[in-house]
Amino acid sequence: MNSPFEDRIDEIMSQLRQQHVELAHVMDTFEDSTVSVLSKDRMVEVTLLPSGQVKAIKFHRRDYTGMAPAQLSSVLVETLSTAFTKATEQAREIFGKQAAFPAELRESLLGGETLPNLTDEVDSIFELLGMKPRPSERDKKEGFDE
Repeated sequence: MNSPFEDRIDEIMSQLRQQHVELAHVMDTFEDSTVSVLSKDRMVEVTLLPSGQVKAIKFHRRDYTGMAPAQLSSVLVETLSTAFTKATEQAREIFGKQAAFPAELRESLLGGETLPNLTDEVDSIFELLGMKPRPSERDKKEGFDE
C-alpha cells in the first residue's frame, strides 16, 4: 500500500507526463501554423512562419508597378506589422492554456500557498547542530559572506 505522499507524487508525475504530451501537440500545431494578412488595398498578401520569418509576399494586382518606392514600402511595412501582431496573438492563443500549468502545479504541490522562505529554518538547523554554514566561493565573490 502506498503512502499518501507516494500517491501524491504519482499523481504529480502523471500530470507532468500529460502536460508533456499536450505541450508536444501544441508545439506541432504552432510549427505547422502560418499567418497571412492582406493589405488594406488588397494588393499584397504577407505570410509569416511562427518564428516571424517571412514565408511569402504575394502581389494580387500589378498596381505596385506604378507606385512610388516610398508608397510601396509603406504598404509592405504596414502589412508586415499587422502580420506580426496577428502572429503574436495566434501564439498567445496556441500557448495560452500551457502558460497556466506551472502555476497550477505549484499550487498543487504547495496546497495553494506561495513558496516558503527556508532561510530561517536552514539557519536554525545549523544552530541546533552547533555549526555555521560556510559561504560558497561564489557567495564570497558576490559579497554574500558575513
